[in-house]
Amino acid sequence: MLAAAAPQVDDDELQMKQYQRDYFDFLDDGKDQNIYFNKVTDMIQNNSKRLVVNLNDLRKTKPSRAISLMKNSSKEIISFQRALKEMVEQLDNEYGRTRDFYVGFEGSFGSKHVTPRSLNSRQLNNLICVEGIVTKCSLVRPKVTKSVHYCPATKKSMERQYVLSMIINASLIFITNIKTIEAKNDEARYGRPLLMSRMFIHIIYS
Repeated sequence: MLAAAAPQVDDDELQMKQYQRDYFDFLDDGKDQNIYFNKVTDMIQNNSKRLVVNLNDLRKTKPSRAISLMKNSSKEIISFQRALKEMVEQLDNEYGRTRDFYVGFEGSFGSKHVTPRSLNSRQLNNLICVEGIVTKCSLVRPKVTKSVHYCPATKKSMERQYVLSMIINASLIFITNIKTIEAKNDEARYGRPLLMSRMFIHIIYS
């Protein structure tokens, strides 16, 4: 009898799982300084979903992650947020299971601390801090981060998550029918998406 084939996992996903383990070790500092363990605990007690991390602390304990975070922020931030969610679920499963969590950054950005004048294409996918004067901001509008689709033919539901570059067109994707690999029409289940508030700002050199 042949054994079932193991599911294929691409190299990027394996790499991100390693990143996630590194970030989890960083957050789980209960045996060391106990800084971020307490911060995560306070975040849960305050019913918050955002953890602010000091880049200087990350450089001390995980220097390779700090360097990669500044240069390849998309994969690193996703892995960091997965690690945060994993830790919250271990501390409070009910609270963590029903929410998504986010990380923000403070501290020294070094050469990544820029002004609107010094922004250029070389900083794409970099983690940067932009300093300037906000001259205009848009209204707060909802954006779709997760949608639920139902396929009448198979009677199955499917979730889709929209992150980073995909988030800009998420609303356009959500209001139209999509096709699965089996080429069956999916219907968006309105009223069940996960939404976040967003706004656009215009910044000039200070």
